[in-house]
Amino acid sequence: MRYAAAVLVAIFVAPSAHAITFAQFAIGGGYEATLILSNTSSFDWSGKIWVRQGADQRWAGQWSCNGQSFSGYDYLLVRLPSKSSLKLLFRGDAQTRTGYLKVDPDMGSYESDLAVAYFYSYYSGGRLVNLTGSGLSEEGDILAFPVEIGPGIDTGYALCPYIGTPPFQVKLTLFDHQGQQRASTTINYTGHFAEFVSQRFPNLPQPFIGHMVVEAQWMMGLEVLRMEYGQGWFLLTSTPAKWLP
Repeated sequence: MRYAAAVLVAIFVAPSAHAITFAQFAIGGGYEATLILSNTSSFDWSGKIWVRQGADQRWAGQWSCNGQSFSGYDYLLVRLPSKSSLKLLFRGDAQTRTGYLKVDPDMGSYESDLAVAYFYSYYSGGRLVNLTGSGLSEEGDILAFPVEIGPGIDTGYALCPYIGTPPFQVKLTLFDHQGQQRASTTINYTGHFAEFVSQRFPNLPQPFIGHMVVEAQWMMGLEVLRMEYGQGWFLLTSTPAKWLP
């Protein structure tokens, strides 16, 4: 397999609207992220891998890919010959930071030509204790996802910019298992953030099963995580959201 990866500074450009989006990206403080790209087409593929925080802002701390430091840069440039594959391992510094990742094809290359695997890992004392895979984030201006909260169970979600510049308003509405509205609030969205539903709505009865609807003035990317936890352990799994046209 032959490939070349080089870093470029990108100050006046941002990820395009047709980029593949992963709305939760965590590195540093024990977290690592892995991205595997396979070019399934009969043509060479080229594009940018953006590592971003906030509202299309540069990563605040140190970060590296495959052992090479890219701290202070916005993205790395990837070229994939036809039918080739590439594994990218992202690491941060001692502090855990979260943001989002975008795979942005150059003109003449297409996101549909890629098969993509994405997951992030958590290490403690050099030992792998958690591994979470994620599919492509759902994108839209009205999105919904199931929610479960109870002893040792919670549902988290992450929002990231898609197209349109924050700040703008986002309405969050929670329905119970019978379809009754249980809570609603409007937030001023200023860029990427991640939280658990129990943090946003702390007074829900437990156990709680229902769904949350996210309504935004602009399109955004959404990832949903289910967490189960106990004394000294936690497990995460990614669950899909649904765009409501």
